[in-house]
Amino acid sequence: MDVRIFSVYKWVWFLLPFFILLLSGCENREYTREKMWKMAEEEAGDGQIKVVLPSLEYPPIECSKYGKGCIYGITVSAWNMIMLAILFDNEENARRAATRFDAYYKYNWMFDEIQNEPYLQDFVIKTYGAERPRENPPPFVLPQAPTVRSKARPVLQEKETHEPKT
Repeated sequence: MDVRIFSVYKWVWFLLPFFILLLSGCENREYTREKMWKMAEEEAGDGQIKVVLPSLEYPPIECSKYGKGCIYGITVSAWNMIMLAILFDNEENARRAATRFDAYYKYNWMFDEIQNEPYLQDFVIKTYGAERPRENPPPFVLPQAPTVRSKARPVLQEKETHEPKT
């Protein structure tokens, strides 16, 4: 009986370092709200980042717009510019929504309404390491107005000269 206990302990001590290495190599692929906020304040400085409460001007964020896995959204003011931070249940759903809205994401968060703000784009890339799944969206082309062909020929007009008459 004592030999079996010793044998089990030997295997536990033998396998324990491998489990520790395995667990230490796993990266946590989520950001908590507190960690996101702390990272933003460290990067931007005190008072530069604020949460905007829902109002008529900034209505609450509806998760139904962002699809599967959306938990909630926060309207954030950074240097008096507005962006949306949307929390998802996992990274795959955040990436899927970011692709759909041509937005940025990192782990389980998506950053929306920053596509036309280079300063906010640089902020989320530098602070969180955010990525944009669709870097080169299809170009926006204005539709051409239909041309009307006239059967009349253009009339050439004589040039007016501003020479003094004699």
